[in-house]
Amino acid sequence: MATRVTVFLLQVAFISFLSSATMTRAFLVRRSIRCIAQLRQKLNSDFLRSSYSRYQLPRCERNGVPFSLISRSHTSSRNLQPFRLFSSPSAENASREQHIQEQSDLINPTDLVNSTIPFPTSLSPSAAAEFLACPQSYLFQYLLGVKQPTNEALAKGSMCHATLEKIFDLTPPERTLDVLKNLLRSSWAEVRDKDPYKNLFVLAPSKDKVIIPSTKITEGETNVTEAPERDRDAERKWGMEALQLLENYYEMEDPRKVLPPNPLRREMWVRANLTVDPTRGVTFHGMSHDDNTTRDEDDEKQHFLVRGIVDRLDFMRCSDGQVALRITDYKTAKSPNFKYSKTVNEKIADQNFWQLKIYALLIREMVTNDKLNLPNCDLRFLRLMYLTSDSGNAQYIDMDLGETTEERDAVLQNVHTDLSDVWVQIINLIKLQDATAFHHCERAFCFCHKARPRFKRGTVWERNRSNLSYF
Repeated sequence: MATRVTVFLLQVAFISFLSSATMTRAFLVRRSIRCIAQLRQKLNSDFLRSSYSRYQLPRCERNGVPFSLISRSHTSSRNLQPFRLFSSPSAENASREQHIQEQSDLINPTDLVNSTIPFPTSLSPSAAAEFLACPQSYLFQYLLGVKQPTNEALAKGSMCHATLEKIFDLTPPERTLDVLKNLLRSSWAEVRDKDPYKNLFVLAPSKDKVIIPSTKITEGETNVTEAPERDRDAERKWGMEALQLLENYYEMEDPRKVLPPNPLRREMWVRANLTVDPTRGVTFHGMSHDDNTTRDEDDEKQHFLVRGIVDRLDFMRCSDGQVALRITDYKTAKSPNFKYSKTVNEKIADQNFWQLKIYALLIREMVTNDKLNLPNCDLRFLRLMYLTSDSGNAQYIDMDLGETTEERDAVLQNVHTDLSDVWVQIINLIKLQDATAFHHCERAFCFCHKARPRFKRGTVWERNRSNLSYF
């Protein structure tokens, strides 16, 4: 006890020595010795013995940072160690405490899905493309429900799509550029304070925010929060960029010249149960590989649902005078740059048209199976409308699926095969019931790199870059 008090008083004396410029050093030393002698006389006091553990040690400040002179984390005098004077807790300790807190907040993938990774009920063009690019990102978003928050680029695309759909509700003479821009303004005003857009343009937002599925709200709680303060300058800049995209569109295609019956359909849902075996689809010409086999498996295992939304379906007159159908899709991203060799350029075009070819396949299946009522003409053309490019102007790219049914079906059969392969790979990975089976990609912008740190280490796959092994 005497040792502890002595150390304490010596430290008080030292602090006073450093902080007081008006007293002499000799006077301070004599005063400290006198205080020690007086306090030693009281060491046997029952009050001091019984209440030392509750004794509130003095606190000092340096540069506004409080610190305790003596650690009170242990009750044994031999373990009682003084902190360094005029110092805050070390950065190492703070980092360790933060790491422990972060580790306690981490989750296990199976905690989000009742211990079992679920099988998907359907496949969309965007989901299939995401799986091919990054299986782990597909796992997070489409199986575990870890949502990527809406960003400014996605919001801009959604608003432009909605505006270009609404403009055709008007008669051709009413479809002026000013009306088109005002439709965008009114569309944004309707949704800017609602999910998923209400957190856009907030001041100091979290760039790496990941939306983890939350538990149900308990009784007495509410999820209504006060609207955050927005960065109006950033929102205005975003709005001007969206208006410029619409102006680019207007220069590429004047909607006043799109006359009835076009557009034939807008924002049209298409869906079809494709066969897992592509040789049993409507676009296959020849003998199915399993025509002579007995099918004892459930029909659900033989098919998988693919669905999506077509932006626009139009009539188009061919050079030979025949009328065909054309799928049009709006893109707010820049158009691809075909500056490479013919082979590379064809590969780029094929990748960009893959989504539209899926839509064409679904429409082909629906029409053949009497699931969609369309005029009796062939679906032959695809058009990608890019609202911007490297030059800043809008551009469109067309694709002809072929003059004959056989040519068109050959293209769509390859798409059916691609989708079937993706579906089988997904199902086989889920059967393992191991989240580490879904590998991540190496694209720096991919969502997998933002979501992965939210999971406990080792519960999802991650490349160990030090030795290129896996854990």
